[in-house]
Amino acid sequence: MITIPDEIMNFLGKKGGQTLLIKGRAGSGKTILSLSLIKACKNNGIYLSTRVRPDDLYRDCPWIKDQLSKSNIVDATNPLKERIAVQERDFSEVIKYGSKEDFLVALYERVAQLAHPVVVIDSWDAVISNLHTSEERMEKAIIELCKETQTNLILVGEHPEETKLDYLMDGVIALERTRIDDRRLRVIHLVKLRGVEIHQPQYVFTLEDGMFRSFGRFEPRHIDNPKMWIPLPDSEKAFSTGCENLDEILKGGFKRGSLNLFEEELDVSRTAEGYLWRCCLFNFLAQDRGVVLLAGEGVSPQKLKELSVPYVGEEVWNRLVRIGVYDIEETDESYIISVKGTSEERYATWKAVLSELKTKTGQPIQDYTALDTLEFRSGVENTIKKMGRGVRELKNSGDLQIALLKPGLEVSKQIINLAETYFRVRSMYGTALLYGVHPETGFYVIEVDSSKGVPQTKLVPIV
Repeated sequence: MITIPDEIMNFLGKKGGQTLLIKGRAGSGKTILSLSLIKACKNNGIYLSTRVRPDDLYRDCPWIKDQLSKSNIVDATNPLKERIAVQERDFSEVIKYGSKEDFLVALYERVAQLAHPVVVIDSWDAVISNLHTSEERMEKAIIELCKETQTNLILVGEHPEETKLDYLMDGVIALERTRIDDRRLRVIHLVKLRGVEIHQPQYVFTLEDGMFRSFGRFEPRHIDNPKMWIPLPDSEKAFSTGCENLDEILKGGFKRGSLNLFEEELDVSRTAEGYLWRCCLFNFLAQDRGVVLLAGEGVSPQKLKELSVPYVGEEVWNRLVRIGVYDIEETDESYIISVKGTSEERYATWKAVLSELKTKTGQPIQDYTALDTLEFRSGVENTIKKMGRGVRELKNSGDLQIALLKPGLEVSKQIINLAETYFRVRSMYGTALLYGVHPETGFYVIEVDSSKGVPQTKLVPIV
């Protein structure tokens, strides 16, 4: 699936023929972006390449065939050995040039035959090196040609630093391949897009499946016609996470009898982690299994129920979910448990709730713990003791525990050492990202697919 930032599509959709420079170091994704722009514009394309032959291009990017015919994939490197009229031979053989005039005449003859074409020259630096003319004069000439013919021109540059060409072009975008937390991340920078307001200057992107796909800010999804959750099957040794992509990463899911840890960074939306965890919550409830939650500070049990009931049903929720809340009086809501008393009394209350649900269902239980609440209410030492005792009991019971860490908790180091898996959730330019510390993984973008009437989390790898 190709996804281009709205600002770029609005820019290329303007009348008058736009000129766009794509910059970046080798391997940053410039060629794939240029081809993806031809596809996204849904116009006829002309691709002048100093890098790729037509057969290789179709093999690597088969999705470009509809917008880019083989005759419009041009070898732009071989010098013109003799002048041949454009009309006499295929354009792919004609536009092998030795001068500015040869190049411009052949290009003009071709774009004149197409309606609102998109011309990509990849790379412009290599083309210039084959022409016996002033670089600046050539740049001005081809820009003028594209303006006169209402042609969108995309030049792929090999040098990431700023040059005179940056000032001549209507738009400039730069692709960056960087490393954060020792993991690869790709970022597109919208340097300038003349006449278009840039709402978001940077976007995270991936080249998965040989296509350019950018990601905007993570936004909650409203589902108009919710459906009941259909559970993903467990394996013999693991509980499904409710997210197919996470199951694949974990080679089946969360190990039975294990503690699994998610850490949120300060800049991430709690909503993103919430969608991921609710997949596992719904997957348990849909199999008639109990779930107990120690709610995080500021979390509303009623709101969590409101977000969940459309996908699991109110009867199932009231029967199988128990949410522990500190410092409240008794409530008529059967799923809300008042957690009071000393540390040991609270622990005993929690274990009684677990036992009650397990006896009722005869199945494993999921225990979700917000560690910020536990540390604040029980203290560092008691929290570490309780979690250590809980992990020992998990190995015997075969239940599942998921815990949420937040920045600044003193218990973090000790709890991390107890966990079977450890994932971090962070934000880059508003995009929610997940990566595994154990198991070690690259970055994945967290997205929500609502096409089937449920909030199904998808993890898209940054490749």
